[in-house]
Amino acid sequence: MNLRSDEYRRYLIAIVLVATASVLSFAFFFFESRQQRASLEQEREPIVEEGGDFLDGPGPGEEATAKLHLFDPRAPRSDSPQFEIEERPVPAISNPAALARRLVAEVMRGSDDQERPRLFPEDARLRQIYLLPEGTAVVDLASETARGIPRSAYAELAALLSITRTLRDNLEGVERVKFLVEGKERETLAGHVSLRQPFM
Repeated sequence: MNLRSDEYRRYLIAIVLVATASVLSFAFFFFESRQQRASLEQEREPIVEEGGDFLDGPGPGEEATAKLHLFDPRAPRSDSPQFEIEERPVPAISNPAALARRLVAEVMRGSDDQERPRLFPEDARLRQIYLLPEGTAVVDLASETARGIPRSAYAELAALLSITRTLRDNLEGVERVKFLVEGKERETLAGHVSLRQPFM
């Protein structure tokens, strides 16, 4: 192709400009994508990696008092499970996400009162907790936790509400709790109570 030298130069400059714009656009898109992913992960505040023991806690230090809503089977039977608030010393934890993890661990451990049966099995395990900015705590339970819940709608509801009310009562800004099992939404926890909507 016969092109005069000035036309050839303009042609090369146009190609270089288009190539530069393409590279800059790709770099901007890649950077923005990474920033958005990092921002989302920071907002969700993952606490426990899969396989972690939910009873792990921080080292010794100052103590605080947590108000645990624990199921009380001795209360008069009604349509909704009855709870007793048990005050329990826990390490003073300033990070809300770490505190949420500890609170769920304490609820799963249950009461020291032998007359109050456990709602959660001994191998109960918390996978992760996410605290979302709009006031939702997302509690991701392991499958063995769900399998060990007593097989009744009453006990299942009591287990869900004990975690929900404990988190709401001890963590400022938590208004509702959404439950997952193995990182996924499920119809029920143990076959009775719907998990479609967050618990208040």
